[in-house]
Amino acid sequence: NCGDISTDPDFGIPTASQVLCTGSTYNSSCTYTCNTGFLAVGTSTYTCGPGGLGDWQPHPLSFFCSATDVTQTLVDAPPLGTVYQAGESFSIGVVARNSLGSVVDTGDDLMEVTLPDFGIVAVGSYAGYGACHLAPLTYVVVPAAAAAAGSEVSGSALTEGSFSGATVTLTIVVRDLYGNARVSSDDAGLIEVVPKRGALSLPVSLGNLGSAEYMASFTPVEGGLYTISVVVNGLAPLGSVVDTGDDLMEVTLPDFGIVAVGSYAGYGGIYNISVDMTGAADTAPALAGTYQATMLVNKREHAISPLTYVVVPAAAAAAGSEVSGSALTEGSFSGATVTLTIVVRDLYGNARVSSDDAGLIEVVPKRGALSLPVSLGNLGSAEYMASFTPVEGGLYTISVVVNGLPHPSSPWVIVVSAICPPGFQSVDESTCAECPENTFSEVINAGRCELCPENMRSPSISPSWANCTCAPNFWLGLEGHRRNAGCVACPRGGECRGGLAPPVAAKGFFDVSPNGDGSQFEQCRRPGACAGGFQQCAAGFEGFMCNTCSANHYSDGSGACRKCPPGSSGLMIAFVLAIVVTAIGVVVFMLLTYAGEATAIADGQGALVTAEMRYTRGSYSHRRRVPHSLSQAIVFFQILGVIAKSSLQWPSRVQETLLIFNVINLDLDIFASECSLSSFEAKYALSTLYPLFFLLISTLAWILIKSVRYSFARLRTLPAFDAPTLIVLERTVIIVAPLLYIPLSRSSLILFDCSRLADGNYYLDADLGRRCFDAAWLRLLPLGLIAVCIYVIGIPLYIGLPLLFKRLVVVGASLFFSEAQIWQVSALLALFTTATVLHSQHEPYYEPLYNKLELRLNVCAMIVLGFGFAFYADRFPNEVSRYIFIIGCIAVVVTAVAILAWTFLVELRALFKLHKNPDAEFDLDVRQIIFWRELEKNAPDWVNKSLVEHILTYRGELNEDQRSMLKLDESVASVSIGIDDSLNLVASADASSRNSVVIPASVDIYATDAGNDAGAGVGLTDSLLSKPHTLAAPGSSLAATAALDDGDGIPLVSLNDDVVYTTHNVFDDLDADIIVE
Repeated sequence: NCGDISTDPDFGIPTASQVLCTGSTYNSSCTYTCNTGFLAVGTSTYTCGPGGLGDWQPHPLSFFCSATDVTQTLVDAPPLGTVYQAGESFSIGVVARNSLGSVVDTGDDLMEVTLPDFGIVAVGSYAGYGACHLAPLTYVVVPAAAAAAGSEVSGSALTEGSFSGATVTLTIVVRDLYGNARVSSDDAGLIEVVPKRGALSLPVSLGNLGSAEYMASFTPVEGGLYTISVVVNGLAPLGSVVDTGDDLMEVTLPDFGIVAVGSYAGYGGIYNISVDMTGAADTAPALAGTYQATMLVNKREHAISPLTYVVVPAAAAAAGSEVSGSALTEGSFSGATVTLTIVVRDLYGNARVSSDDAGLIEVVPKRGALSLPVSLGNLGSAEYMASFTPVEGGLYTISVVVNGLPHPSSPWVIVVSAICPPGFQSVDESTCAECPENTFSEVINAGRCELCPENMRSPSISPSWANCTCAPNFWLGLEGHRRNAGCVACPRGGECRGGLAPPVAAKGFFDVSPNGDGSQFEQCRRPGACAGGFQQCAAGFEGFMCNTCSANHYSDGSGACRKCPPGSSGLMIAFVLAIVVTAIGVVVFMLLTYAGEATAIADGQGALVTAEMRYTRGSYSHRRRVPHSLSQAIVFFQILGVIAKSSLQWPSRVQETLLIFNVINLDLDIFASECSLSSFEAKYALSTLYPLFFLLISTLAWILIKSVRYSFARLRTLPAFDAPTLIVLERTVIIVAPLLYIPLSRSSLILFDCSRLADGNYYLDADLGRRCFDAAWLRLLPLGLIAVCIYVIGIPLYIGLPLLFKRLVVVGASLFFSEAQIWQVSALLALFTTATVLHSQHEPYYEPLYNKLELRLNVCAMIVLGFGFAFYADRFPNEVSRYIFIIGCIAVVVTAVAILAWTFLVELRALFKLHKNPDAEFDLDVRQIIFWRELEKNAPDWVNKSLVEHILTYRGELNEDQRSMLKLDESVASVSIGIDDSLNLVASADASSRNSVVIPASVDIYATDAGNDAGAGVGLTDSLLSKPHTLAAPGSSLAATAALDDGDGIPLVSLNDDVVYTTHNVFDDLDADIIVE
């Protein structure tokens, strides 16, 4: 409620007005009106705003009632168009009247005249009676009288001079005092131009050029100095020469207190000023540097000021130079280097910093008549260092000469003592030796130099233990620099530069010490996050241990922070569209591939068919319309993608190769989701809820297709449309859930995958910038628990736990053993090894092709894990061996892809045959193959040989394709036939070449006459080897001999006859023609 506006201190009711309100609550309004005879001025309506008491808008009141009517007010002003000269003023009288024509004499009206060209506002004053009012007026301003101060004089001769005999021309523009050109006047009579050379005046010609311009000209006939005076309307214009000679011209040098006064030249207003720069050092600018001078005209500073001048040092002078050194006053010691510092200056004490005066310096130290060699070096900034080493004690003289003259204090006499100071050790009574590096001495005449503590270094001539500092890769430790305390090894993850500096983080590590003293470092979890040094985080990373991605950055599949790509929101749109397209594709797939099942459903056998498809190996389960190797490939690639995200220090080439497979894991990091989603919470919600969106789209697509099927003749005949929607949803779950189990389990469990970092807090491994167990995490906890129940637990219970157990262990090991790499690799290797052994024994897939493919993929996964562990151990002797492992790892992945591609092509070929003849029966059931294998292994131990014979007889009736499907070792080894010296046929069977246990077998050998001697059509039908004969084991054999006769003892053939003998073996169905000569 805004309250009563009439009593509000910022509003109220103005004089001669009243207010009417619709209320005082929000959006109510109040309108002001004036009494009769008064005019409303300002805003009349005000509205109650949301701010409560007093919040009337607009604020405050701007309304009042005026008795004065503009239309009735009288104005007494000069006639419009009145001409004024520049500088003149005018006044206006106004009588204020109301709308009835009566005079308003309240005196509270505001009367103004505005001059917008100049921004002038003239306010009227009340006369005490009547009233005033002004209206827009037009006025004309004309130039005032000609004035020299406003006029201009120009001409090249004024600045450049002229020549004798050449005409000098001046242009004069006549203006008034305000700068207005007098274009409408002829002011030639007001202009006077007087050129002079000395006292001689020259004649001048003056002409009017128009537009207030005039030209004056004269011709000097002789060279010399001329003065030109110009007078306009009795006064000289600004800038004219003043030749009175009574002006005061001065130049001051404030840095030195110098004032130079000018002298008049006698003509032309010219003054000469001479500044003495050669005076004594205390009265002249003798110090080198940059200084300023001030030009004064009649005690006022000229515009040319300040003047800048530079003083440079004079020649080197011994008298101005300085020589210093502790030895000059304190003496020195034998064996100790004496050092002198010489500063070269000029006579005024200016340091010759820009010169190299080493050649002008001569230093001569002597002991008696013996001169010592001197080393002289330029230190810069006019400083030079001279050094020499007295080897014996005694008196020494040192002479210093600069630029050929000795220094005023030269020579110096110093005492060189044989006493060895700290930093030296005594060799004998008159000789001292410097303490070498990494040693020190703290007393005079030390007998020996002490070694620095462990892992410490010091320069030579160290006079104290404090000169001992840490060697590289060591630091002082938490106790600091202490006597007799050595340095400790640099902490893991730190870089120690030595000296007294604390450790700094190495690249890839972060300083987590409580006080930031460099005592503890932790390896950064994100790759490339920690740059090391004092600037610990690389670009794009921030926060504790550089775990948080900076603004406009996202976490990629490897965990590194990348800059958001342009159009990152488009990637998320593509992700959503992919879900929609896939959902529709699954519905179409079910529609086209499960028509037969739908028929059974339509016949009222829905529950039975569903159960049979899910749990049995009947006709529905193994007559697939899509290669099963495709789903095996998806799961294998998902496992490779999970392995790629483990912290095994993969080389970049290998990790980039493996991370490609994370597309199949629907990893949102690939789509730069953090660039589009506002928070981790939104990302987690999307990763757990998109399957529900998938089911929704699938359901809507099914309903839509069913609703339009009657519009398409081909769709109308499909019986699958009779299936209930719940059955369709169940089929969608059965198809999609096993393929999405790894990504769904991983995305659900990442909320519970937390690691404790060095600051004592727990953080999500999936996003190390997010803390666990805080308020934001607890808000996500219900969603995470629901996702775990539905995806991680619910899907295995619904589909079958054995099928998905391996995938669950892969996800669990990759998440919860992420920082225990040895345990992680061990768990995964144990998993794949166990899976391989169990798979070999039980062969869970109906088709042998799938069992073989699964075994090969398990082996490939184990090899990749082995390579990963090798990269983690990083024990490669050189880069070549590491590169060989990189190539080997990639080769294994390529091999696995090739195996999958080959299996996929084999399945496609089989499916193509099935498509051409969909009603064909299977030649041999897979379970029959298993039966024959078991029979081959156990039949030799059977007691009932007759039963074995009957079974094998059935087996012999299989066709060639059926027998090839058994893929057993069926050869009888070698069967030989020959004729002995008695013309008897000799046959034998030898199992010595067999590589497996031989089951009971029958071998039939028949002989027929292929020659002419035995008579056409005559043959032997008796088997030479009566059946059955058993080849019990490898290495066993059997043989038989038969005479070739017709049964009455008459030979049928001779050695010259050609006889064809045929052998028949039920194992391999081999017919061999043997020619016996």
